[in-house]
Amino acid sequence: MYLVKNTPNTVWRGMGQTSILAGSDFRTLMYMDSKEKHLAFIREKEPFKVRCKTAIFSSDQIEIIEKYGNWFQALTDGIIEPITDMQKEFLKVARKEKMPVSPYEWAWFKYLGRLEWESQNKHIMEADYRLEEDSFYNRDMAKQQRGMMFKVMTDNHKR
Repeated sequence: MYLVKNTPNTVWRGMGQTSILAGSDFRTLMYMDSKEKHLAFIREKEPFKVRCKTAIFSSDQIEIIEKYGNWFQALTDGIIEPITDMQKEFLKVARKEKMPVSPYEWAWFKYLGRLEWESQNKHIMEADYRLEEDSFYNRDMAKQQRGMMFKVMTDNHKR
């Protein structure tokens, strides 16, 4: 993690995400105690922007990620230090040192795993799986087949 000075903003760059803090917000963050820093990330006004496909997540997990994602990201990137044992356990899960137990750990574990999988499999994510032509059995073929069967049945009935 490192800081880059921009005018008039300061940019936090962590492992996965960049956060821009206005000058006064940055000074405020520097002088806050640990608990206040944690609460500042939890109270973030904008929901966390999920940067992967959400099909594998339950609605509860998406809600957890959107509500607490800024805080989880700050903990994971080291912007804020863990102050409780549960937060230390959460970081172990984020580093894949321990399997998740709580719904919050599961949601973030799946999110980080999905980000990693999508970055390693971009070719799959960008693939277009639509058929150009359904040559096996299309409507015209079905219509033609019904016509042939009708002709055979009527010819056989006439005898």
